[in-house]
Amino acid sequence: MFSQLKIAALCLGLVAAMVQPVSAATTIDFDSVAAGSTANSAAPAGISFVEAEFSTETDEFGDEIPGSEKWRVAADGTDVLARNPDTFDGGFYGPAPSGPNALDARWAPVLVQFADGIDLAGFSVTLDNSGFGNLVPADLLFLDATGLILATLVADQTVPGYVASWSGALYGVSSILLPSGAYYDNISYSAVPIPPAAVLMFSALSALGFSARRKRVS
Repeated sequence: MFSQLKIAALCLGLVAAMVQPVSAATTIDFDSVAAGSTANSAAPAGISFVEAEFSTETDEFGDEIPGSEKWRVAADGTDVLARNPDTFDGGFYGPAPSGPNALDARWAPVLVQFADGIDLAGFSVTLDNSGFGNLVPADLLFLDATGLILATLVADQTVPGYVASWSGALYGVSSILLPSGAYYDNISYSAVPIPPAAVLMFSALSALGFSARRKRVS
């Protein structure tokens, strides 16, 4: 009995040590900076916004490498800006969902980059209050560090104030692609609270305790 209690206590102790506090959602609304500022000036540490392109890698001779096509940081990209969609360029996009600013991705897709990667528990973003943009619903892409697409999320730019929302664990996210054609606001994300390793460790130690008990019974 004492050994079983020790094993149980060890299991619980290890899990408690490995469990991270439940991650509250972080929301970026771009309203803390002046219109026309870089979107990065409104981003928390470890998050950055860069223009993206779908391109191939080249070898030492400048020839394209077959199969290397993926989304990556645009070679000739410019700064991603926070703008007031209700006043900039005629104000045809209406007020920003959060007011006054939103991320301007009308003319180029944007990568939301996580410097250290993230295991997402949830994600959402609100599009501008206009019906402009791609007539065919465009996809947000969740990418890993190699550019592999982990998941897709529909973003209907023809619906004013459309909210694209993801719920559920998604591991190893390095960046999220926001398709061009719209302003984006209220970018919200949260991290998975319990690392998978903690669950595996708990399962392994529980199995060890069960095995030890069976040996004593037999």
